[in-house]
Amino acid sequence: GRYGQFLLYQGTYRSLPASDDIFAIDCSRAVEIINAAAASPRSTRVLAELGEHEKQRVAVVKGRFGPYIKCGSVNAPLPEHLRDSPEDCTLEEAIEAIKLKSPQKGKASPKKKSSPTAQAKDDKSASPSKRSRSSYVIFCAEKRPQLKEKGLEFGEISKELSSMWNELSEEDKTPYVEMARLEKLKYQEASEEDSKSSTMKKAGKASKTASSPRKGSSATKKAAEKSSKKSSKKAAISRLKSINTTTKRPLSAYLHFCREKRPLLAQEGLSFGEISKRLAEKWKVVDKETKSKYEDMVRAERLSLGHEKEAT
Repeated sequence: GRYGQFLLYQGTYRSLPASDDIFAIDCSRAVEIINAAAASPRSTRVLAELGEHEKQRVAVVKGRFGPYIKCGSVNAPLPEHLRDSPEDCTLEEAIEAIKLKSPQKGKASPKKKSSPTAQAKDDKSASPSKRSRSSYVIFCAEKRPQLKEKGLEFGEISKELSSMWNELSEEDKTPYVEMARLEKLKYQEASEEDSKSSTMKKAGKASKTASSPRKGSSATKKAAEKSSKKSSKKAAISRLKSINTTTKRPLSAYLHFCREKRPLLAQEGLSFGEISKRLAEKWKVVDKETKSKYEDMVRAERLSLGHEKEAT
């Protein structure tokens, strides 16, 4: 290799000691080196090969302190929603994490350092909202601890979760689909608030530069006009998005069922997560006649929303 002789075994690289001859080493010696490297506390193991980014191999690796994303010399942490299921990481998510970790080229470091409090405020305002999870990821988060108790490894757990998910019927998947939909709505609302706040900040900066331009500086005026136009466009786009997301939608049969049964379970002093699990379990055993009651409620709500639109 580029840095000397090595062994390749199941996607991992083990360096050969200088005392070993690459042409004289046998299988037993190779196994001995591999076992010795695996026993080392600093040994790493490839959990998933994702592809390439900028001619560098991208992989999810299990290290000493847990799994992480590796791309060349860059070691990036996994997103929060993938900490329990690192094998589900996609190449796009890995590239985003790598870009956040790696320093940006061509940008000079600022001369003045801001105060720690100002930096903390900027980080909070600039930090993106937590991404919503898919129905499959929610299912994995619920079932993974049960499989971990059986002593299975990461790969075995992922295979078992995939087979369990495929065996579920569409009706059994409904609670997880609804949870994912609710999380997506929350994420959209949070991201819109972030975009609105950033737009307001940019508009404020643009108004300051426009109100106090330098004398005889036409370039400053043009820059202020461009920034104000951009901020107004972004504000209009964010308003349109907020209108689309705030449009009232009819609840599903499962949500009508939850709305009716949740207060009864709340009286038992259960937590939010326990109530959600209990509702999902009860929904699975509900008969068709009872479900038809909630489906009628959905139809009635859709009709009422349709009448409201016609009236407006």
